[in-house]
Amino acid sequence: MDIDFDRLGIVAGSGNLPISIVKECEKNNIKPFIVVLKDFAKEVDYNNFPHRILNLGDVGKAISFFKKNKIQYIVFAGGVKKPDLKTIWPDLKGLFLLLKLLKCKIFGDDTILQTTIKFLEKEGFEILPVDQIVKDIKISYGIAGNIKLPDDDYLNDIDLGIKVLKQIGDLDIGQSVIIQNGIVIGIECIEGTAKLIERCGKLKYTTGRKPILVKIKKSKQTRKIDLPAIGEDTVLQAKQAGFAGIAIDADNGLVINREATISIANKNKI
Repeated sequence: MDIDFDRLGIVAGSGNLPISIVKECEKNNIKPFIVVLKDFAKEVDYNNFPHRILNLGDVGKAISFFKKNKIQYIVFAGGVKKPDLKTIWPDLKGLFLLLKLLKCKIFGDDTILQTTIKFLEKEGFEILPVDQIVKDIKISYGIAGNIKLPDDDYLNDIDLGIKVLKQIGDLDIGQSVIIQNGIVIGIECIEGTAKLIERCGKLKYTTGRKPILVKIKKSKQTRKIDLPAIGEDTVLQAKQAGFAGIAIDADNGLVINREATISIANKNKI
């Protein structure tokens, strides 16, 4: 951890990543203050820590909670499905942010996140990337576990996946693509990686090479929020769907509970 502080604000969505951050805080004597996003994060996971349960539109309440507790640094972690703006009932600060978003020509994930970051930075906060907080969450170049791909044609599938993602990344579409036999069988859109894997498990060819999930950071995406991530669940989903493996961006990708995730991949021959 590069920055010296004794408290951290966490905006928690779904999944294990926010929990990993809380555990890292405990190891380093940092007190976490958590905004638990309703319908995404589970309050029971954070009952032992200062927290507030808030809706996506409760921007002012979140800012007040963090400022009251003298928070300077904030980290965003966990899954959040892009909302339908018609379903959000914002507070006053949330309304200001919503009006800024409505002025954007493209309402993609990157636009939403970049605008949100700038809004919070003007409020005096600094947004930190997850890998600046959690140790051992990055992955080295090459094969992470003991399982090697059956032949080099799989590397060609990975290369194709990277090329496709670099193209669609400019359009702010998604971080993940699934390739099989040199063919794109699925691109991640609003449904998220888990649903993409499930969908492509049904679409995959029954002959030839097995599918590969490729996941990289979008070209114009900030590193401060929503870096591409996988974890134990991703590996088990890939196994169930009949995939050969997962390729993730070594420079910008996150592997949640890295050692456990690699161990599960080895056991399941992923």
